[in-house]
Amino acid sequence: MWSNSLVKIFRIYFAAMDRFERKLRPMAPELCGRVHLFLISSYVFRALRTGEGDPSLFLLHERAVFDFLKQKRMIAEILRGHEMVEFEKPKYATIHKDCTETTLASTVS
Repeated sequence: MWSNSLVKIFRIYFAAMDRFERKLRPMAPELCGRVHLFLISSYVFRALRTGEGDPSLFLLHERAVFDFLKQKRMIAEILRGHEMVEFEKPKYATIHKDCTETTLASTVS
């Protein structure tokens, strides 16, 4: 009744979920056992269906999901705590304070 490619997708999905739960358990136990929704691009879905594709696709997708859950946990900690949480210097964005508006306008145009 089920096609072989669909069975293969479910096997990959459940194996990935088991691995994800094992990695998540020591870092964020409050998120374990919950239903997680994974949104994947059509390119990744096609690669899952056909069994072709670059393994780095799945690593990038897994990393994006981990970053999303990490942000979700940080927000939950901020909302739970009464004191303000001080974060270290920005890790993902750098702001150049020596950059003026005129230099920005000249680089854009």
